[in-house]
Amino acid sequence: MKIRPAYPDELARAKTLLSGHPVPPEARFLVGVKEQPVERLVASIPWWKIPLPKSDAHALRFHFQCKGTPDEESLREILEELEALANENQLTTLLTDFSLPEAHPLYLLLTSVEYEICQTDRYFSMPGEAVNQRCLKVYQRVRSRMPDSWKVESIREHRAEDVFPLVAESRLMSPQQFQAYWDFANRERFEEKYSCVVVKDGKIMSAFLVTQPRADELHIHVDVVRPEFFEFSGLLTVAMRHFCASNAPEGFPRIYTSRADSKKHVEGGNTPLRYGGEEHEPRHFLRKSVSLA
Repeated sequence: MKIRPAYPDELARAKTLLSGHPVPPEARFLVGVKEQPVERLVASIPWWKIPLPKSDAHALRFHFQCKGTPDEESLREILEELEALANENQLTTLLTDFSLPEAHPLYLLLTSVEYEICQTDRYFSMPGEAVNQRCLKVYQRVRSRMPDSWKVESIREHRAEDVFPLVAESRLMSPQQFQAYWDFANRERFEEKYSCVVVKDGKIMSAFLVTQPRADELHIHVDVVRPEFFEFSGLLTVAMRHFCASNAPEGFPRIYTSRADSKKHVEGGNTPLRYGGEEHEPRHFLRKSVSLA
């Protein structure tokens, strides 16, 4: 496999290889090309710059998607090209835009070339029909305790800059990731039928942001309440989950998935278990410091 920058007329195909994973519009692409018997794209590696918190430095963030299983030599070549790009652009850190379990071959390769864990997330799945039924029943039981001044509204009725401050507090998503999922032109995006906010007197109290990564799955990215409304967090969560469940067609989704930063979001991890879910192997985001030439 030959690794090189994507030609302009290859960008559409390179984006298609990502299977809907959103990347920022400014992302540039490396591609993996097999030249025999005819040239074809087999790997897509978008990369972009992001600022590092509390620093003037920037990092190179990258995603990776490949048809089939690439050999180790090709993977090492991709990592070398990314490190060369970091040096060329004076970027001090490489960051993965994907997370991996420890048994994954790519995790083993990355850690063998000095990548280290920068965030560990707990991952959960919940049976869709059971969760929906529970959400509907709990809502009916507590509806009378919800003030009439609360309005549950689709995120399409609000601006990204009004919703992001709540997402920033959860620290599960960077500004660039949020903007990519907010872009309604992306295949995987915050679904307006299932993503909502609760508003009181024009102020957003809480947010529930959901994407559809696969035909039978909804993934809960963010379930957050503004700190001054924590005393109502239980009711707010019920209201938002009811919005999602009441808009879902019968039998959909088959499964809900969610994640929680294991060091910061204990409650975010406990909630799926209360809804009859199960916890899966943790997954890690990785980083590598770069010595600039």
